[in-house]
Amino acid sequence: MKHDKHIINIFIGNGDMMKRILMSTLAVFLPWLVLLLYDNPGGAFLALIMQASIIGWPFASVWAWRMAHPEKRSTER
Repeated sequence: MKHDKHIINIFIGNGDMMKRILMSTLAVFLPWLVLLLYDNPGGAFLALIMQASIIGWPFASVWAWRMAHPEKRSTER
């Protein structure tokens, strides 16, 4: 049974990779949902309005993508 768990961990990486894929997909297609999941209801409402207008959809998607994938800062100076 341990061998089966190991194989599953190889494919899903303890859920970390699957979460990144899911959040990336949601950020592109449903940006308001990503912002709501990251506890930003005001931003989710604004992203929903932006998504309703096709012109604002890419900007809402970029905003949600940046929430789902924050940039990593280096600690070295």
